[in-house]
Amino acid sequence: MSTARLASLDDIKAYLKGSIAGGSEQENALKLILDGVSQRMQDYILRIDGANWTSASRTETLGNWHYGHASRDTLRLAYYPVTTVASLTDSGSNLASSDFFVESRSGIIYLKGGLHFSDEVDAVVVAYTAGYTAVGSGDTLRLDLPDSLRHACLKQVKYEFQPREAGIPEGAIITTRADGSTTYEARKWLVEVEDTMRRFRRKSVIY
Repeated sequence: MSTARLASLDDIKAYLKGSIAGGSEQENALKLILDGVSQRMQDYILRIDGANWTSASRTETLGNWHYGHASRDTLRLAYYPVTTVASLTDSGSNLASSDFFVESRSGIIYLKGGLHFSDEVDAVVVAYTAGYTAVGSGDTLRLDLPDSLRHACLKQVKYEFQPREAGIPEGAIITTRADGSTTYEARKWLVEVEDTMRRFRRKSVIY
């Protein structure tokens, strides 16, 4: 399994409150939807195609195209939460840990004492560890992320797994009228799922 699951297979089986046999066509379909939703959510939140939110050591090269030409005292890392920053260099010079502050939850680095990053392309290199720890194994394997995100994943998977009438796309919001007829609004995400993801979403740039 290459996709980092935001909820485990056992989580979604329990959430569906149904009997889905191991190795069945239903379980295979459920796995595909779970992996697909998990990947799409990570891509959306982190703004990275093929994002993997699993905790890992990472290296990023950043410059004025990222933190701008003005204040140049703040930069946002691609992944968060940040566990450690192993090194931070600017134009080849190492910055001491006392020169900056890391907001772990959002992956933002702030320079202290009136310091500024160089107004150059690819001037800054950051080596750091960030992401969520994988817990469990097999059918219980998932990332240990906030419950609100895990529940959002379960809601979206449940919706996409449920049968729907021919011609109605996945993610559509279906409304039943008083006369029994139905209408739908094509959406990529359930409203409450997208609202949750937006609370965790990475800002594209900081200026």
